[in-house]
Amino acid sequence: MNKDDLHNEWTIAGLVSGLLLLTGFYLLQDAWVGMERWIWLGVAGGFSIYQLYYLRQNLGLNYNINQPQVIFSSLGLANWITVLRAMLLALLAGLALLPRPNGAAAWLPGILYLLAAVMDFVDGWVARVTHRSTRLGEALDMHWDGFGVLVASLALVRYGQAPAWYALVGLARYLFIWGLAWRERRGLPVFPMQPSHSRRWLAGVQMGFIAAVLLPIFTPPATGFAATLFMLPLMVSFLRDWLVVSGVIRTGKAQLGSRTPIRSAGWFSLGLPWIARVALVEFVIFYLLRSLEDGSAFNVAWWVMLICAALVLTGLLGRLAALVILLLTGLLLRNISPDPLFLILVALSSIVFMAGTGGLSLWKPEEWLIFHRAGEAHERS
Repeated sequence: MNKDDLHNEWTIAGLVSGLLLLTGFYLLQDAWVGMERWIWLGVAGGFSIYQLYYLRQNLGLNYNINQPQVIFSSLGLANWITVLRAMLLALLAGLALLPRPNGAAAWLPGILYLLAAVMDFVDGWVARVTHRSTRLGEALDMHWDGFGVLVASLALVRYGQAPAWYALVGLARYLFIWGLAWRERRGLPVFPMQPSHSRRWLAGVQMGFIAAVLLPIFTPPATGFAATLFMLPLMVSFLRDWLVVSGVIRTGKAQLGSRTPIRSAGWFSLGLPWIARVALVEFVIFYLLRSLEDGSAFNVAWWVMLICAALVLTGLLGRLAALVILLLTGLLLRNISPDPLFLILVALSSIVFMAGTGGLSLWKPEEWLIFHRAGEAHERS
């Protein structure tokens, strides 16, 4: 391995980071009226320096996961995507501590996190299809995943888009890691967790929700209600994992003799999605009829909601259709005081998006992402 090549790429990363900071400083010139832009530069610059420091400290991990003896002399495209994602998150960290910027700059927090979320998907895919999965990539990816969710959730709370308790979404991973270290220091056993597809799915759902609500499209109190709904499954997942690693819940074949877990799984995969999808369609139709009675125009958005309701009912791209219903509900009713029926519509669309449409669905291609990683098929070939 030629260390000089890696150090040269690190220098280039520093120049790119500096260029992004200058660009952000220019774009934010009309965002605030006081010293906030300089505060942003200081905070974002500090995090940018940290991400460059973390990268340099871990350059020695730039070796193949399956072949430790294969050490690469360049970062590779996948790692570069991850490094750029870290730079964008550093810019977002500065915004998360300040009021939402004014004018066109109000779109910056959502755009930055949306780009970072897309890069989080793309870097792993590129690493697998190019056979350049490295320990460095793993370290960077894991480090910046948690950081991104933390700063984005804090931004939602700072902008009033989510209640204060939504910050737990960003803090949960760090509290979990701290808890494990606390148990180890006290000599308490730490039990292994079983692999789970739901963890990746729940994390992806949170990232998608955060990216959408950070955009200046949706307004509270609907966003606060939806944020609470979206965080609950993730918090339950973290709580269950903590009970597993602390030994309160024992996993394994010994517990599979009970019929209760099977019944619970059947209820979740068949009963709950079916009830939620039928109820969601009924409430969409109800709101459409009510809008007509109130003299509201039956515009394109309502037609899209009606089409999405049909997709949910038939189980054709049901999760995506439920997400569109959720987003359109926030848009169409953003200036209306949410009554209980509106909150039920938000809740049902959130449940279908997270739980899926269950059995007897026509086509669920989005389900593949829950149980597989992007590029996995290419990696096996």
